[in-house]
Amino acid sequence: MPAIDIERVCAEEGLRHLGERYGKAGEFWGMQGHSRVIAIGRRDVMVNVFLISIGRDDQVKRPDTRWTMHATKLQSQMDESTLRKWCEWVKRGYSTADLREQARKKYLAGTPDPTHYGYRPVVVLTGAAKRDGAG
Repeated sequence: MPAIDIERVCAEEGLRHLGERYGKAGEFWGMQGHSRVIAIGRRDVMVNVFLISIGRDDQVKRPDTRWTMHATKLQSQMDESTLRKWCEWVKRGYSTADLREQARKKYLAGTPDPTHYGYRPVVVLTGAAKRDGAG
């Protein structure tokens, strides 16, 4: 049993319950459409971030995307001040739409490389990117 009520702290900090999206991955708390979430599993509390990559011209409209773990801590070792810092960090993240747009612009600004079959350099952006002092 965790020493603090994690869901209560997330709600107090203004995060919404986003549901149990991936079954065993736990419950997700965050801002709708943002690139950072807090996942509460059976034993751990994690911060997950949105990852986007574009490596070919045909991926500009539909880039590769996934969620990946950024930080984790056992619930038994989680303290309220750390959780509140994580909540603030989650709230300051880019929206996933902003992240996609940044990746598209960065990829299309690249120069095609004739030594690499004419492809532009691969672009990988993550929700962990700094914004307004976050990160």
